[in-house]
Amino acid sequence: MSYKAKNAIDLMIPIDLLPQVSPETTIKEVIPFIKNYRMKINGKDQPSRAILVIQDNSLVGIVQRRDILSGLDINKYFGLNNIPSGLENDFDTNLLEVSFPFIKEKLKEELNRKVSEIMAPVDQSVDVNDHIFKVIYTLKDYRVVPVCEKSKVVGVIRTVEIMEEIADIFELKNEK
Repeated sequence: MSYKAKNAIDLMIPIDLLPQVSPETTIKEVIPFIKNYRMKINGKDQPSRAILVIQDNSLVGIVQRRDILSGLDINKYFGLNNIPSGLENDFDTNLLEVSFPFIKEKLKEELNRKVSEIMAPVDQSVDVNDHIFKVIYTLKDYRVVPVCEKSKVVGVIRTVEIMEEIADIFELKNEK
């Protein structure tokens, strides 16, 4: 099989398929949104792995599930942010179970934080005409990268699309 190298435009998910919120949206509002949002990519129904944060028609950040979990910083309720390096494994996680009512009340407060506090700012992008290898290079430090055309974001590329493309480039098949 002969592989024809692709550009970012061939790999991207168009921006209008992705969930979008403003920087003022709270974590409480985003959780059900990211939980329930489904999109069709290449004929497959997929959950959203990221929410775009849009302000004045510009992409200013990306919120992913891990950002939400980090935003609900459970560690600070146990002083875990101040544990000396190397002693993290000495923490008794059973305390979390007994402290559930306390933690739940505290996390309710965290749910009111704005996504602008937890989002990853957009500081890297690729052009629609960039070669797949430039996309791979740019994505090595990110899970999602915006795709721009004339300085306007028109889509994003996730690591999922890149892994599928790498498998095609090298003709890697699932042997199972």
